[in-house]
Amino acid sequence: METLPVEIFDLILAHLTLTDWKCLRLTSRAIYTRLSSFSSYAHIHSIILSPKSLSGITLLDKTTLIEGIDHLSLSNCNYAEIKTLLHTSESFCSCFNQLKSLSFARSTTLIDLRMFYELLSYCKSLEKLDLSYYKFFFLSHNFSQNSNIYPSIKRLNLNGNTHLSDYAFNCLMTSFPNIESLHLLDIPLRSFINSNESRTVLTFENICSYIQKYHERIQELTISFDSSLSCDTQLKRLFIKIPTKLTYFHIDGTLNVSTLLHFLLLFDNHLKILIVGRLKLDHTGCQPLFAALCQYASNLKKLCVFLNIPMHFSATQQQKIRFPGT
Repeated sequence: METLPVEIFDLILAHLTLTDWKCLRLTSRAIYTRLSSFSSYAHIHSIILSPKSLSGITLLDKTTLIEGIDHLSLSNCNYAEIKTLLHTSESFCSCFNQLKSLSFARSTTLIDLRMFYELLSYCKSLEKLDLSYYKFFFLSHNFSQNSNIYPSIKRLNLNGNTHLSDYAFNCLMTSFPNIESLHLLDIPLRSFINSNESRTVLTFENICSYIQKYHERIQELTISFDSSLSCDTQLKRLFIKIPTKLTYFHIDGTLNVSTLLHFLLLFDNHLKILIVGRLKLDHTGCQPLFAALCQYASNLKKLCVFLNIPMHFSATQQQKIRFPGT
C-alpha cells in the first residue's frame, strides 16, 4: 500500500461509492490514515445524502480533510441529525462551507424554516440553491422573513412549487439579494385578484415587479403562465425594462409568432438559449421567424420551439407553414 502510486490509488477511488470508502477505511491502518487525511477528494464533485446514506454522513463527519465537493443534495434527509453534526463536527461544517450548490429538490421531508436558514449560514460559498418541487416547504404557515442575508447565492430554482405565494417569494428574495438566475417553471402565474391571495398564490404582477426592479442583473429566467393569461400581453409588460444581461429564457405558454419577433428585436443578439413552450403560427408561417433569428439572434446556441398551428388549416397549409421552402 505504501508503494502504490497516488495516481493508481486515485483511479481505484474514482470507482467507489461513499459506502465503499467507509468500508475501505477499515481494512488497514495505512489506508485509514491515507483516506482520513486525503486531500484529493477532487473527483467527488457531487454527493447525495438520503435516509439510506447515513454512511455518507458518517464519512463526511469522520474525514478530517475534504476538498473538491461542490454539490450536496439533502432531499429527504433527517435534518435534525444534520443540524447536530453541524454543531459538533468541524469537518462536516467545512464540507458545507465550500459547497457551491445545495439541493432540496423533490424532498418530501419538511424542514423547519429556522433550520433551513441556519444550514444556509454555514454555506459561505454557496452559489446555487435548488428548491424545485419541494411543495411542503411552502405550505408552512410559519414562513416568515429572515433577517440574515445570503449574498453569494445567485441561482435559485423554484420550479414546480405550485404552493409558492407572493409572500413566500418576497421573503426569499429579501434573503437572496443577488439572484441572477431564477427558475419558475410549472408554477402557472395568475393575475392578481385581491390582497388576500398574497399568501396563497404567486401572481404575474409580483414577478413582473421583481424582474423590472432587478432587470440589470437577471441572466437566466424560466417562467410559466396560467391559461387564463395572455402571454403576448404579459411578456411585453414583463420586459418594459430590458434585462440586457439575459442570455437564457424559457417561457411555458402560448405565444404568437409576432410577439416572439418583437421579443427577439428587443434583445438584439443577447440571447444564447431560447425555449418557447407553444408558438402559435399564423398564415406567414416560419419564414419571418427564420429571418428574425438570422438578424437578431446571431449568438443563439440553442433554440427549442414547440409549434402550435391553427387546426383549421389544411394538411398542405400546415406543411407549408412548418417548412416554407417545400
